[in-house]
Amino acid sequence: MTYRWNPSRWWPMKIFRASAGRARGAAPDRRRGAGKRRLLRNDSGVSAIEFAIGALMLVPALLWMSDLGLGFVARMELERHVRSGADAVMLGETRPEMVGKLVDAVAGDLPGIKPAEVNRLCEGESPTGVCADGDTEHLQIVLQRERTSLFSMRSEPYELEAQTRVRIQRQ
Repeated sequence: MTYRWNPSRWWPMKIFRASAGRARGAAPDRRRGAGKRRLLRNDSGVSAIEFAIGALMLVPALLWMSDLGLGFVARMELERHVRSGADAVMLGETRPEMVGKLVDAVAGDLPGIKPAEVNRLCEGESPTGVCADGDTEHLQIVLQRERTSLFSMRSEPYELEAQTRVRIQRQ
């Protein structure tokens, strides 16, 4: 048996015929409302509409999460700069004004940064504000920064604050 090529069995031709809209030899549907029913049965483009509806919910959530992440990064930067002041205290610098200058120099590149507050505290503080010989001294380092949210309803900035307390060892 020899094989004869049959053009009706060639698969691209079948696809081409199927895209013509109706089967070969079928009469067009002339009933009233047939076009509407055909459109209702047609499900092409449904996934694009579903994606658009889902994107309307996902995009604001992603933007909010990115803004929240940027807020966490800003807070971690503040804590890092406060820790650099605490490191200076642990290395022996006990003058509050010098620790404040160091923290300000390290954090000087941040937008909305306020000058560092460094206070000397005593556990058994006397009314004169001077630590007695037996009292434990601490330096409290406070650093604040104003930050405006990228996607908030409020336009006013909010404050981020980082602080630490370092015990001063007397030798």
